[in-house]
Amino acid sequence: MGPAHKRLIPLAADSVAVLRTHQAKQVEERNQMGAKWKEHGLVFPTQVGTYLDSANLSRTFQQLIKAAGVPVIRLHDLRHTPANLLALRGVTPKVIADRLGHTNVSFTLQVYTYLYDEQRREAAPNLAELIETKKAG
Repeated sequence: MGPAHKRLIPLAADSVAVLRTHQAKQVEERNQMGAKWKEHGLVFPTQVGTYLDSANLSRTFQQLIKAAGVPVIRLHDLRHTPANLLALRGVTPKVIADRLGHTNVSFTLQVYTYLYDEQRREAAPNLAELIETKKAG
């Protein structure tokens, strides 16, 4: 991964705690594997430290989805959820695009965010309030 692919992504304290626990477990796994471990500095490697195969990961994910009885989605679709949640919280599109590693904000908006009925309903009174403010001023 080159420097253009590396970026700072601030995390909530609870997310950092989960990653630190995972890191400690990974040290134990590394020690158990001994010479079989291939260090690549990965956060989520295979049992021997190598890169995960995307096809295997997707297959396992689909098995978990089926077992959970939830609607079928692709693993990649999970990227849409945080983008939408951040948008609903009023986070700017530029920040959302940056967190997803996108340089084109319009791509992020078109592909990763959705317009919900609740947002449409909230827009009407906001617009009415702006018109009333303009009339009064």
